[in-house]
Amino acid sequence: MQKKSGRPSISPTDRIIAANVCLLRKLSGYSRADLAGFLGVSYQQIHKYETGVNRLPASKLYILQGLFNVPYETFFHGVRRGAGMPARKAGGHDQLAFEVIARLKDIDSRTQKHKILAVMDILAS
Repeated sequence: MQKKSGRPSISPTDRIIAANVCLLRKLSGYSRADLAGFLGVSYQQIHKYETGVNRLPASKLYILQGLFNVPYETFFHGVRRGAGMPARKAGGHDQLAFEVIARLKDIDSRTQKHKILAVMDILAS
């Protein structure tokens, strides 16, 4: 789909990818300036990527995948397969889930992390 300006419009999937990049950046402790340096773009461009104003090129996702040390699929978390439609609104990360992830990151013991996940599995069922 094209905008009147001739540039492609940003899809809901692009917005979810943008929101996931923002979340990963924050969880990894990087600033937008840090990310800009890694990707060779300006701070403002990172802001545009994270807010979904500009699409994030696949080459930049490849670099971020290595930087964040996550599977490539992580960027697509929240996108329904097949339909191409988002399962949730971009940027709609649950603040509580964000806090849980941030606190889990601070726990050094892998055993404790697995125990916490086991409790979460019980509560989710």
